[in-house]
Amino acid sequence: MSITSRLNYFTGFFTTAGDWTEEQSYHIEKRKLHNRRLHTPGIMTGERLEFALTAAGGMDVTLMPGAALDGEGNELNLTEPMTFTVNPALYSVPATVYIGVRYSESRTQMAQNMAIPQYSGFTRVTETVSVVLDAVKPDNRTVLEVGRVQLQAGAPAILNPADPMSPKANEIDRRYVLKAGAVGLSPDKLPWPFRERIIVLMMRLRKDFAALDLRFFVPSSGDVRHGILTVEMLARTDGLAEDALSGVLSTLAVISHDTGQEIAAKYPPVARVMEFDTYMKAVEALIHGVHNGDDAETLLTLMDALGIASRELAEMILELPVAYAGDDMTTTADDGNVLVTLDGSRSRAFGGRAVTRYHWRFSDIYSVPQADSGLDRTVLAAGENETVVLDAGASKAFGGKGIVRYHWNVKHES
Repeated sequence: MSITSRLNYFTGFFTTAGDWTEEQSYHIEKRKLHNRRLHTPGIMTGERLEFALTAAGGMDVTLMPGAALDGEGNELNLTEPMTFTVNPALYSVPATVYIGVRYSESRTQMAQNMAIPQYSGFTRVTETVSVVLDAVKPDNRTVLEVGRVQLQAGAPAILNPADPMSPKANEIDRRYVLKAGAVGLSPDKLPWPFRERIIVLMMRLRKDFAALDLRFFVPSSGDVRHGILTVEMLARTDGLAEDALSGVLSTLAVISHDTGQEIAAKYPPVARVMEFDTYMKAVEALIHGVHNGDDAETLLTLMDALGIASRELAEMILELPVAYAGDDMTTTADDGNVLVTLDGSRSRAFGGRAVTRYHWRFSDIYSVPQADSGLDRTVLAAGENETVVLDAGASKAFGGKGIVRYHWNVKHES
């Protein structure tokens, strides 16, 4: 029956099973058309337990009650928990096992007419939900993802995640579950695969900049993390429009640039290492990409590179340079001047850089002390001995030190 034609009842109208089947089809197809064109597929938020997954011991997992819409407009309803088993032998582990749900229906409640068997049949069509386990990611149209597990070889059990936002191997991962929504609020919504990439990227970027913030505490590094979290939340709730993505990433790029400037001001030695230079170049590349009008895919790639650079900067090891002024030399100046060749080529720089300039600092510690034995005096001795008081207080030491002992060489004259 067409969705533009429905039954019209009148007195004396004799109906058959076919009429009632068409009547049902009319309303079903009408509702599916509404769901398909005015809603987006996914799990209905707030309905029952939203198809939550719970570890049930060993490799068993329990699917909790919930409701959803698929891409064909079918309504999926599960009213009782359903437990199933993930069999590692069916997959080439390590592997990602995707857990999905599919709309199904079956004929139930058989009515048997013993007198006239041809008038026997099922009295109900029961709508059910089937669990689909596959190593291939669901299309989120005919099969809706309700979770996934990074299955490792020899895993004894599937576990509930200790941190739902960062599940580990063999733990249930619900981060990529699609939520049902409305169509038409924003015509330029991002497609789900692209939204998924943004979500995954922002999750990693949060950790990258958290490491940077922990290593170099400057105000703007926290602002970057908050901005990244905002982008992730917008992507998860389908609130990020395609034409707004470049503006959002532009803001993150500017704040990341501020972060670099603040690090350079607060930690001057860091500004000279190769990792800092790589970080600032990644920021500049992202800013240039936004101003140049690069497509969204390119901008995300540039943002990914910035995240990697921030992580490397956070983990860099600041090595002290090794200075070598050359071998010890002893020189003698006959006339007060001497030519000395200094060789520091065996010095080593740090941060992957090369030594381009050598500098020797000559301080007064290398100056010759100035001796002053006092004023010239003529002493006449009446006998063989005479007491003489010598004063060298006008002598100057070197290297900021003081004179603690004076020594005179006495020349005996006949």
